[in-house]
Amino acid sequence: MTSHMPKINLVALYLRLPDADYRLVERIVNSRTGELRASRPPVPAQVEVPDERYGYRYDYENEADTELGIAAYIWRMVAFQVSVKPAHHCMPCTAEFDLPGSCNSPVQKAAIARANAIIRVVVDSLPADQRHGIRAWGQAFGFLGSPRYNAEGAVIYR
Repeated sequence: MTSHMPKINLVALYLRLPDADYRLVERIVNSRTGELRASRPPVPAQVEVPDERYGYRYDYENEADTELGIAAYIWRMVAFQVSVKPAHHCMPCTAEFDLPGSCNSPVQKAAIARANAIIRVVVDSLPADQRHGIRAWGQAFGFLGSPRYNAEGAVIYR
């Protein structure tokens, strides 16, 4: 038996999201199965752009590439919360590298705010039994399930 990624109901999301945001969600879904993609959508390489403070920084060349970067961020954060693959449950520490703008810039903060609103809608559209990453972290922190203890008294969450 193989575990499948959660199915994302694009019809329901189409009714809840603006067109531009819905197009980002389409990029994180496997078009054949309707499930969350098993891997990050492709992202174009960033290029050097002039920067007043440091001389240059890396960013996307155009708006279309920027949207692809935001879609990759959305996929990573959704996968963190709902993927069946345990590897996706690792903390997404470098997910912001796919976003436009430099660290904590207004451009990046705006992209994060937009993406987080989309992520919330996507994750909330899934039933609780399909939120595998949330369940894994809930068990790790002792919020879900019943912990077991080994002979030394350490908590085992499996």
